[in-house]
Amino acid sequence: MKGHCLGLIAYLIMIPHRKIVRRNLAFAYPDWDNQRIRHHTIAIFKNIFVTLLEILQAFFLDQQAISNSIRIKGDQNAICMAANRQVILVTGHIGNWEMANLFLSSYCKRPILTIARRLEPAFLNRLFHKMRSRYGTIIVDKMNSLSQIMKFVGKGYNFELLADQGTKISEGIEVSFFNRRVTATPVVAILARRYDCPVIPGCCIREADGNLAIVFYPPLPLKKTGNLHSDIRENTQLMMSALEKAVREYPDQWFWFNKRWKRFYPWLYPEYQKKRRRKRAREEKQEMRKMKKLKRNRKQTI
Repeated sequence: MKGHCLGLIAYLIMIPHRKIVRRNLAFAYPDWDNQRIRHHTIAIFKNIFVTLLEILQAFFLDQQAISNSIRIKGDQNAICMAANRQVILVTGHIGNWEMANLFLSSYCKRPILTIARRLEPAFLNRLFHKMRSRYGTIIVDKMNSLSQIMKFVGKGYNFELLADQGTKISEGIEVSFFNRRVTATPVVAILARRYDCPVIPGCCIREADGNLAIVFYPPLPLKKTGNLHSDIRENTQLMMSALEKAVREYPDQWFWFNKRWKRFYPWLYPEYQKKRRRKRAREEKQEMRKMKKLKRNRKQTI
């Protein structure tokens, strides 16, 4: 496959990304030896480039072609709920998440709301926004999105969230992911409680024959007691545990290129820390120049 060849080439030349993947795997699977980590790292590079080619193809596929290209698997109760009533769909960057969004726009009986980070440059953001929203999906910018999310979910929209990315410590809840501390967004737990929506984990995975399949897991057994903060924390942990289960099932299909554990384990990404220090130093220099310029202007005014 072309994607496999591109992935193998990328594995050989994209050294910084290769290091991140290997470190993440060693951190998440401390019992794996170097040979096993190398084997899975190569498979991860191959998978991500197959995914990229599929995403490029998706720009030219019509709605029927996308619906026919993906199978449905998993918990029958969850499948039925996802198709016929308002739900919150929790997924991650597993398999082909972009195809999942396009498919769900057709499959679910209600319109879907999803969050997306703004891409750079601007023309790329416009291109992906058009592709993601062409079958009715509402795309909300990740920045300052809570009010928009509540508005649409309150109107009966389904809500799909890629919940495997970290958040700022001040904005997230501390939970466990692969037995390590991480931050996760509490948005799903808050919305599920407020609007009494079932939360269904799922992912769009690539099967052994190369075809894509949407896998629905059983709805999460959300807790609802008199302790709001405890419930939100426990329900957020349930969400992350479900995503971890999916990643463990399909380890070669998760986006291991992300610095998922950087908040609590910064030493895992030394290059990232160096970059942050250089950026901080540049910002401090710029601030010093501004202060000096301001002092000069004051002296001239006097």
